[in-house]
Amino acid sequence: MVSGHIAIKKGYYYCVLNWKDDDGKRHSKWIATGLTFQNNKRKAEAKLAELKASFKPPVKEKQEAEDPYFSDFLRKEWLPSKKNKVQETTFSGYTQRVERIIAPYFDAKKIRLSELTVRDIQQFYDYEAKAKKGSTVLQYHAVIHNALEYAVRMEYIPYNVADRCEKPTKERPIINPYTKEELARLLSCVGEDSFGILVKIAILYGFRRSEILGLKWSSIDLESGTITACHAVTEVKKDGKMELFKKDEMKNSSSFRTLPMVGSIEADLKKLKEQQDHYRELCGDCYFEGDSEYIFVDKMGHLFRPDYVSDHFQVILRQNHLRKIRFHDLRHSCATLLVRHGASMKQVQDWLGHSDYGTTANMYTHLGDDSKKDTARVISKELGLDSSNNEENQEKKKDLERTQERTGPEIE
Repeated sequence: MVSGHIAIKKGYYYCVLNWKDDDGKRHSKWIATGLTFQNNKRKAEAKLAELKASFKPPVKEKQEAEDPYFSDFLRKEWLPSKKNKVQETTFSGYTQRVERIIAPYFDAKKIRLSELTVRDIQQFYDYEAKAKKGSTVLQYHAVIHNALEYAVRMEYIPYNVADRCEKPTKERPIINPYTKEELARLLSCVGEDSFGILVKIAILYGFRRSEILGLKWSSIDLESGTITACHAVTEVKKDGKMELFKKDEMKNSSSFRTLPMVGSIEADLKKLKEQQDHYRELCGDCYFEGDSEYIFVDKMGHLFRPDYVSDHFQVILRQNHLRKIRFHDLRHSCATLLVRHGASMKQVQDWLGHSDYGTTANMYTHLGDDSKKDTARVISKELGLDSSNNEENQEKKKDLERTQERTGPEIE
């Protein structure tokens, strides 16, 4: 038995048909009429009656093909649709979120794509939010929303139910920078080898890990005394195996930036090049030439892997009894030094390669509290509200009172 009703969506009438399959499970199908909602209600009702009379519910196999489980839709249709449309790193992230988190959750729920509700998605967000940060759950929301947009375009569903969900809240990032003294201690603990110079560049330039690993000898211009971030190295998971991904595409257009040589970096890099030439000669045919264009390679010529950088950094901190921070916090430490020594937010944005001013301001504005205190003191002083002025005025008043006691009040 097929039942139904008419509904209005974006100014047009739709016929919504409802039925139950042999297992007693309820299904629905939205069918566009092409009729605007103005003065067309009778025509829409007539169309509904016609569809109810002629519509035959699909058999179970066909139903599963036309209305897959939401988890199967994510794996078998949405992910393949994105494979050649986004960068490998982005696709790898999508795949891991679907395969590890989203699809397993909805596998257990056995919810078909057409039956997915706002409540289903909201319950998933609430479940994940119990153990994960809002920014992480927001990434899951981005996947689900994008997948459902694709389902709408393919006319599986009439609208995106994720639009009606309460989006997870992205918390303000917590930065954990080193102080100037801690950075000095760290620099004294790292050597002049490849890894030591890598750490120094992270501190001085605030480069991302992928940007540092992407530095090539061609990125260094000794004549103009500049260093350019224009290439990135990351890791992606392909066929269950982590592989290095080398790309000329950066995180955003602002990440392409050329900066002047700082401190002893130029001399350090010259020494490093001599060291690598020595290892190449020493190792002969055993030296790996495949990564020879890159700056940060090991003694056998192999490019450092991202995980090695993060892990070895932690080893250095433990061995030297330094406060534990992430390697990425060196980027924040660089920004902190810049702000506290008078650099404007715009200057910090350009140095770090942020895509927009708001990102920089949200992260580092609070570091300018000292300058705000200076401003407050100026305003207070100009208005005569400065506490030091008040104390001075009170002392002057007491001196005047003591003088009047000895000589009598002034006569105007």
